[in-house]
Amino acid sequence: MVNLTELPDLSKARNLECLCLCDCESLVELPSSLGHLDKLVKLSMLNCKKLKSLPCDIKLKSLKTLSLDGCINIEEFPFVSDVIEELGLRCTSVELVPNSISRLSKLTELRLSHCKRLKNLPDTFGNLTSLKHLTLTCCPNITVFPMLGNGVETVSLNGTLIEEVPSWIGISITEIPQVAGEMRRLDLHGTSIEKYGVLSEEEALVLHNRDMEFLKGFLTRYVRMYKRNRNSR
Repeated sequence: MVNLTELPDLSKARNLECLCLCDCESLVELPSSLGHLDKLVKLSMLNCKKLKSLPCDIKLKSLKTLSLDGCINIEEFPFVSDVIEELGLRCTSVELVPNSISRLSKLTELRLSHCKRLKNLPDTFGNLTSLKHLTLTCCPNITVFPMLGNGVETVSLNGTLIEEVPSWIGISITEIPQVAGEMRRLDLHGTSIEKYGVLSEEEALVLHNRDMEFLKGFLTRYVRMYKRNRNSR
């Protein structure tokens, strides 16, 4: 833990590319001069537990990685860069992801796990064409499977209250299951889903060039869960 409570004026540090403030648990706010860091590419504020928000109306035109994981008092979804690629909001108090998230066209990874107040994601979430990795682990207020673009590769939804996988994903009890788009991993362990589809040999061949380790884990995990649920009835 670092006892840093405030930062100095950053307006003259214009060549700064990486700023790490991890574990500054006494830091309450950032100076507005942060907005002068036009070359800043990475801002990491892991476990800054007293931090409540980022300065309003700043645009960091080079920022690609922002980590606010563990900043438990962050309540609003941050918009500080339109070129952001990796955004970590794990264990924050964020409640809503706004419709305007669709403007983050370069976002490839979004971490929202353990956001206990987070509600269902907006339909505009499906417009994130660059998104590849989404984590919503242990978000108990997530009840609807999020809209996803075809480029998504991994989705973690374990510990949510999702009860149904939509037909566009292709995993249901009534149709031939297929994994849509580029998806390699779909983690639904611990959700409220009770029915699972079964992959045929032909469907397994379709997935052969993707991630076969995932396929084996998928079958093993859900067959085990299906048997356990059946035996408990």
